[in-house]
Amino acid sequence: MQTTSPTGPPPVNPGTFQPNSSKWPKTIGILAIVMALIGLTGGLFRLLSAVLQKVQLENLVKMKLADATAVHSFIAQWIPLQTGFGVVMGAIAILLLLGGILLLKRRKVSVTIIRVWAIAYLIGGFYFLIRSLPLVSRQMELVMTPAMQGKGDALQMRPLMEGVAIGAKIGVGLALVWVLVCSLFFLIWFGRRRIREETKTWN
Repeated sequence: MQTTSPTGPPPVNPGTFQPNSSKWPKTIGILAIVMALIGLTGGLFRLLSAVLQKVQLENLVKMKLADATAVHSFIAQWIPLQTGFGVVMGAIAILLLLGGILLLKRRKVSVTIIRVWAIAYLIGGFYFLIRSLPLVSRQMELVMTPAMQGKGDALQMRPLMEGVAIGAKIGVGLALVWVLVCSLFFLIWFGRRRIREETKTWN
């Protein structure tokens, strides 16, 4: 009895990956690009807000509602820190943007780029946010001084201003959590054995 050899493709080993079969690179790539754009926007916002806050504090000095020495001392620390924060975070965001685009194209180098971003984002984010925390408290004190020392209607603003100060500190805390979660997510994701094996098959 004559047998015929099969003409179809050989059976697929369940342990192997088929090129372009998985959907996660597209999902994670889009997520990385969106986060990168948010990071770039945040960096630009910090640069702009640093300038606006400087103008605000200088106006308080002109109106004799804040001590000039204290304000100028604060500005000398705050502006360089916020400027550096914006520039560094913006540059790190560009790194993530590049990694996300290359991930969509399933390039092996995208994994290295995103890992470098995650470590840089974790270190840079924690450094600048922790450095910012005491200055945020100082800024709130400078802005709140007129209301805290005033009388009548000004005193009615005291609870509101205290709430704003607490909110600013909570904001820094939430930012620290965001940096930690985002960095660890990408490090853990690309550290998974299945993901490592698949990305090794990319160009």
